Amino acid sequence: LEYPITFMPLPRNFDHYSARAWALLVHRIQSWMCTVTTDRTHPQWQWGLELFWISFVAAYPKFPAGCNWPSWSSDIPLDGSFINSWI
Repeated sequence: LEYPITFMPLPRNFDHYSARAWALLVHRIQSWMCTVTTDRTHPQWQWGLELFWISFVAAYPKFPAGCNWPSWSSDIPLDGSFINSWI
């Protein structure tokens, strides 16, 4: 079973230098993970988890220091190879 990836492709005007653009992508990925692909054992969900944390850090590069970052869904664990190496 393949899940539709509703947040891809990125818009042509996606500004990879913009924290706001990354924050919007974080929101879209989170929505996808919590509503479209909810099976945590599925490879697409695992891929989405990695992409979520890469995008989250792009939006909030000081994470986990400070407090100027939003909370995320409790359905998304603080786990994965990227975020484990980041923190």
